[in-house]
Amino acid sequence: MGKLKNKFILFIVGVIFIVLLFQLYLTYAMNQRDTNSYAYLLEWEATLNDLNLIKDEKTKLSNGDILSTKEKSLIAIEWWDGSVTRIGENTVLKIRENFVAHDYSQIRIWAEILSWKAWSKVVSMMGEKSYFKMYFNNLEAGVRGTSFDIDLDKAFIYVKDHELNLKKADGKEYLIGEEKPFSLNTFSFIEMQEFIDSLRDEAWQNMNETLDAKRLKELQNKAMKKINETTIFSKIIEIFSKKEKIITRLQNWESYDDVKNLINKLSPEEKENLYKDIYSQYQSINFASYKDKDLFDMKMNYKDILISLSPNEEQKELFLQYSFFDLQDIVQSGDNSMLEKSFEFFKWHKDIVSQMDINMSDYIDIENIPQSMTAIFSQNKEFLQEFFWKGVDWENFKLKTSIEDINNKAQEWLEKGINSIYNIFNKE
Repeated sequence: MGKLKNKFILFIVGVIFIVLLFQLYLTYAMNQRDTNSYAYLLEWEATLNDLNLIKDEKTKLSNGDILSTKEKSLIAIEWWDGSVTRIGENTVLKIRENFVAHDYSQIRIWAEILSWKAWSKVVSMMGEKSYFKMYFNNLEAGVRGTSFDIDLDKAFIYVKDHELNLKKADGKEYLIGEEKPFSLNTFSFIEMQEFIDSLRDEAWQNMNETLDAKRLKELQNKAMKKINETTIFSKIIEIFSKKEKIITRLQNWESYDDVKNLINKLSPEEKENLYKDIYSQYQSINFASYKDKDLFDMKMNYKDILISLSPNEEQKELFLQYSFFDLQDIVQSGDNSMLEKSFEFFKWHKDIVSQMDINMSDYIDIENIPQSMTAIFSQNKEFLQEFFWKGVDWENFKLKTSIEDINNKAQEWLEKGINSIYNIFNKE
């Protein structure tokens, strides 16, 4: 009996030793992995400093590097966080700063456009001590999660998604919202039709939107592959590590309430370590949109936990700020189920929302809410009115909703009547 007990003790000690070794290996591997950004020549000819780039071959970028394209050329810069910048023909761009921490705790990307044009798609959340900046003509464009086009030849900025903050050398700032073209000559907004008719390069925009969609699909597949990876070591680690157990349950879409109960049992130090790990996981799927419901749900759960664990009030507000961009996309999509989830998320954190200076009209035009969503907005009227839309005439909105419902019913009955008459004559 004693020998059996000793063997069992030795077995447990051995398992713990293996787990510790594996954790050390993971830490070492994370710190050693490649966090560089790379340039890819996609079309024709271009140079990095004085060297010719080879098509479809990645070339590592360093601070101070200068990329130059020729006529009909196209270069893609794949930043390590997953963001991408593409520079068109006859463009010169200088890398000023290029640093992404292995755990995404800091992201510092700064480039200067010296001539022509560049399109960027930013996928990470720019939190404390992080930024993605483009400099040009003594101007600074600071972005959050967004897609934007800067064209120095035609002197405009076009934000495709979300928003961009433009700062002049004298400190004056301009907030540029999505699909609101901005002139770099007059520092004023351009009418959309005028932009389409005289400034927009439709082929350039369509190409970048297509490549952005392809890039997001690659990031989605990469994230799902990592989430679905399970090894015998990870299973063993779960037994001994509360943190790994929580992360695994989140990734397996298990009961969110159970996960929160596990978190409540952690010590302050364990919660701090959990925050760092989940923040890293969150950054890897920050790009997820309502179109991928599973990944989006996981992103919302990560965000909820990060808000509850973060000791920094500004960081909590930043997480919620990014959620307004998600809400904006959801309303444009007309997805009712995702809209309800989004409202629930804001209600969970209404104590923080109440401290924020948020005007929902900056994100959603209440006059143009999809008809299918008006009922959900009406059901959440009290919450929305208290925190976001204090000046909205909700009685008129309710009347508008009722009238639209009647019109839709009338249209539906009219179509049924016409179809019935059509069927009768067809039978005859």
